Amino acid sequence: MKDSSMIKPEPIEEISALKQRIKELEQSESDLKRAEERLRESRAKFHKEQRFNQLLLDTSPALIVAIGFDGKTLMMNQALLDVLEYTKGEITGTDYLNTFVSEEDRGTLAVVFQEIIKEGRATINENRIRSKSGRTYLVEWHGQTVNTEGDSNFFVGVGTDVTERRQTEVALKKSEEKYRSIFENAVEGIFQVARDGRFISVNPAMAHIHGYESAEDMLSTITSAGQLYVDATERTKLLDLFEKLGIVHNFEAQFYRKDGAIIWLSLNGRAVKDTAGNTLGHEGMAEDVTLRKNAEQRLLESEERYRTAIEYSNDGVSLVRGGRLIYVNQKFLEIYGYYKAEEALGKSIGITIHPDDRQIVIERNAKREGGEHPPSTYEYKGIRKDGTIVYIEISTATITFHGEPATLTYHRDITERKQLEQKLQTISITDELTGLYNRRGFFILSQQQLKLAKRTV
Repeated sequence: MKDSSMIKPEPIEEISALKQRIKELEQSESDLKRAEERLRESRAKFHKEQRFNQLLLDTSPALIVAIGFDGKTLMMNQALLDVLEYTKGEITGTDYLNTFVSEEDRGTLAVVFQEIIKEGRATINENRIRSKSGRTYLVEWHGQTVNTEGDSNFFVGVGTDVTERRQTEVALKKSEEKYRSIFENAVEGIFQVARDGRFISVNPAMAHIHGYESAEDMLSTITSAGQLYVDATERTKLLDLFEKLGIVHNFEAQFYRKDGAIIWLSLNGRAVKDTAGNTLGHEGMAEDVTLRKNAEQRLLESEERYRTAIEYSNDGVSLVRGGRLIYVNQKFLEIYGYYKAEEALGKSIGITIHPDDRQIVIERNAKREGGEHPPSTYEYKGIRKDGTIVYIEISTATITFHGEPATLTYHRDITERKQLEQKLQTISITDELTGLYNRRGFFILSQQQLKLAKRTV
């Protein structure tokens, strides 16, 4: 048996070193596995974040594009792809300017690209992009370079489609220009008045109506609309109407001109309110109706004079339409024995005509209303309300009354004249002392009998 003290120590040390090495390898393998696990987790997190970022890009309503410094398209989000009508595969690597930008904007946008690359600062610009089908959109872009590993090698643009907004702005500008043209050139006065009575604006016509040289002259002179009213209570009435109704049509009142002359204006306007319904003021249009009001006044005075002359005329006066009385004056009532106009109005003209002459008078009146020209002056036998006979001489004319034709007739009572004529005739054919026929009477009587005899033969 060998002595153990005689064994060499080297193999033991080697074994110990091998065990240590194996332990280190096992630890290294464990570290490697942990590192691989961390790498997998990191990759999973990266892919998750990448998918999330892509989701944000694709669900964003903004138009987003990434462009390399060489002008090649790197990426577009789904919103921009939808607008341009392309797929991701179709746009990658394309020349952005020549493919997607309208020709008239390419030169300007190329300069913007160079500024972004050279200065690295954010920019804002507008340009038109063109879809695959040829549709054009106006886009407001916000551009910025992007650094990767310390170097800027592409930039990103985030855009908003402002096509409709710009179209609306253009339409609004045209509308404002049109309104301004109407405002400046309108024949009617146009005004805006604050609640406290201060004029906010007036057009040249409004100033001219009030005798001022310009709108500026009127605005600088008049501190309150109340200064212009002849009757201050009229302004109070107008404000009450604005407050109650919100809108006013054809409100007429008298106003002062700059020279002190008084004019009539017809106002149409509306109350201006805030979102809470509080009145801020009113605006509207003013028309100078002074000539019409003066003409109406003259007509009213003329009608009053005519009415007075008719009412107090020595002749009876009537208006007839459709064979019925539509107006009679007081003298007419006296001639025919009526007390009130209501007793005659609406009745046939036949109520005042004796049956002996009724037919011929009614026929002549019908012919006149039909446009014919029967005798305008003649006599007939009339009849009073109590049945007594009255002899009438009439003069007629066709006039327009309340927009329709009517017959104006003057009635003169000639009963006394007729009675006198009959008396004179009787005197001329009888002897004054005996009352018997004289030679002239016998001659007339014989002539009458001869005519009667001829009829009977």
